[in-house]
Amino acid sequence: MALVFATALAAFPGAPDAPDERACHGDLQGNVLKTTIEFEDGSRLIGPWRVAHQSSETPAHRVTAVLDRVIEVDGEGELRTMPFPHGIAVLFEGSSERDMIENAAQVWCSTVLRARSVQEPVWSMGQPAAP
Repeated sequence: MALVFATALAAFPGAPDAPDERACHGDLQGNVLKTTIEFEDGSRLIGPWRVAHQSSETPAHRVTAVLDRVIEVDGEGELRTMPFPHGIAVLFEGSSERDMIENAAQVWCSTVLRARSVQEPVWSMGQPAAP
């Protein structure tokens, strides 16, 4: 499954060389945790995680989320969805809901960048988006 994920991400151009808070975003609306990495050329890669279980027990906030596709948005706003053959479940946690969302965004950006390093010749050398 990790190979499928890495292969899907490796096809996306414009990835930055290192995580940057300005380029990594997260948002939780209902049962969808959307993590996004933005690139200098205006394109972005979105992970629309489906929340399978949520716990806000003190002191931590935990969400188990499943990713079954990646959404690519090019610089002109055109969408392309890349489905996975099977969902990938991940437990995200933080000291608050906002902290959990920020942690999920950083995990997403790190995963995209890790996939980029495996497939280096395919990726361009774009820089992270400015705020």
